[in-house]
Amino acid sequence: MPHTDRIKRDRNGDTSIETSIGLRLEWACGSWVEPMNSVVSYFAGQQALLREWAILRPAGGRHGRGPIAPGELGLAPDIVDEFLLTKFEAMARIFLGLQARAMCLWRGGIYSAVKLLSEDTCQEAAMRAAKVHRASLAVEEFLANGPPGDEHEAVKSFESERLWNHSVVYRELLGLVAEDELDAARFYAWQLHSSVCHEKGLHLTSD
Repeated sequence: MPHTDRIKRDRNGDTSIETSIGLRLEWACGSWVEPMNSVVSYFAGQQALLREWAILRPAGGRHGRGPIAPGELGLAPDIVDEFLLTKFEAMARIFLGLQARAMCLWRGGIYSAVKLLSEDTCQEAAMRAAKVHRASLAVEEFLANGPPGDEHEAVKSFESERLWNHSVVYRELLGLVAEDELDAARFYAWQLHSSVCHEKGLHLTSD
C-alpha cells in the first residue's frame, strides 16, 4: 500500500525526494490508519460491495415458496457464502495486522523525525524527542544503579529490545534535539529521509 501510493504520486511532477518526504510526513501523522478503516468498513454496511464479491447473495426464495415477488425485495435475508466470508475475514485480519505492525513505527522511533521537516509539526516532534531522550537516559540510570531482582526483569527485557541500543542514528538525533540543536537535528532528519543515512548514521559527536 505505501509503495503503491508513492508510485501513483511519482507522476504528479514533484521530485522523488519531495514525493517520498511528503508521504513519510503523512504516515508519521497517522494517515496509514485510513486504509485500515476502509477495510473495517467493509464489515459495516458495505452490503453492495459484499454482494458484488458474491459473499452475500440475494435469496432466491423464502422457506421454499418460490421466487421473491417485487414487493418482497429486501424482506428476505441475504444468503451468506460462509467459505468466502471466512476467507475474506482472514485476508482482512492479515492486512490489518501487517499494516499496523509495519506502519505504527511512523508514530514514534526514528521515523517520526520526518516531522522536524514541517513547520506545522516541527515543535511537536522536537518536544517528543526531548522527552524520549530524557526517559531513555533515566532507564539506563535505573538499570545501572537499581538492585538486581526479578521485579526488574520486565524493564531489562524492554531495554534489550529498544532501538536506542541498536541505532546510532536514534541516539544522535535525540541527542541533538535534547541539546537544543534543532537546526542540526532538522538537517540530520533531511539526510535520513532523502538518502541512505538512515542505515549508517552521521556519527555526530560534540567535542
